[in-house]
Amino acid sequence: MCIKLAGLNVFISYPFFAMLTFALMFDADGKKSLCILASAIHELAHIVAMKVLYNSHIRISLSLFDFCIASDNDIKHTYSSDIIVSCVGPAVNFLLFAVFRLLGVCDTFAYANLLLGVFNMLPLASFDGGRVLCCVLSKRFDLEKSIKICNIIAGIFLVPLFMIGIYVWRSTKYNYSIFVISIYLISLMFFKKN
Repeated sequence: MCIKLAGLNVFISYPFFAMLTFALMFDADGKKSLCILASAIHELAHIVAMKVLYNSHIRISLSLFDFCIASDNDIKHTYSSDIIVSCVGPAVNFLLFAVFRLLGVCDTFAYANLLLGVFNMLPLASFDGGRVLCCVLSKRFDLEKSIKICNIIAGIFLVPLFMIGIYVWRSTKYNYSIFVISIYLISLMFFKKN
């Protein structure tokens, strides 16, 4: 389904909408809602930065396994502006973590922002850290070589994450979240085209 919201074209897949509804239905303690709010603020920071730097129409696509924000104006994109756009989301998360920890209120929201910021700065292709790394490398190498280097670095991060996931799952007998996340990230690395 397509929604026009404040000059933005937002495409929402039905599986994404169903998953979001399902998550909120079983949110008795409100923690999932706070995590979703932290994610929404993170993405909103990217959108604001894109509007300011690119001054173009922005398309947002929400699917079950991907959140994509794209600008219609590729002319104004530079590696420096793309680095800024990529860093703004995690920077806002780190700022919110600091503010909420200093005020001593809503630790769940504070730590959701911290984890989201750290997680997004990992040098993986689909994350902000991976985009920053690719932009930095593309200033020195051609795009194809930059992507190969990014994939090697992502592999260096994903193998230990996968091993930690197996260790935590075997140690606790129930916590398989890191294992599942690492499988998802490895799948993204192999199956995502850009």
